[in-house]
Amino acid sequence: MTDIASPAIAPRRGRWRLKVDPLFLAAPGILFLILFLVFPTAQVLSLSLIDKVTGAFTLAAFARIWNGGPYLSVLSTTFSVALWTA
Repeated sequence: MTDIASPAIAPRRGRWRLKVDPLFLAAPGILFLILFLVFPTAQVLSLSLIDKVTGAFTLAAFARIWNGGPYLSVLSTTFSVALWTA
């Protein structure tokens, strides 16, 4: 009678379960961010730091921003709006 009341459940054989690590689940998102955020940002930054003609390291693009002109006023407006809305 005990065999009928509590049947033994045979374990499944031949199947293995893949243990999924949380980092493994995050890998597609991390790969997406690297591919579409980090890589293009590094590319643009490297283009701004290297002179087109000589290929030497230069900060001339950033000096143009800080020496005045429309770049500085646009940056100040951008940061003031950001501070107002923060």
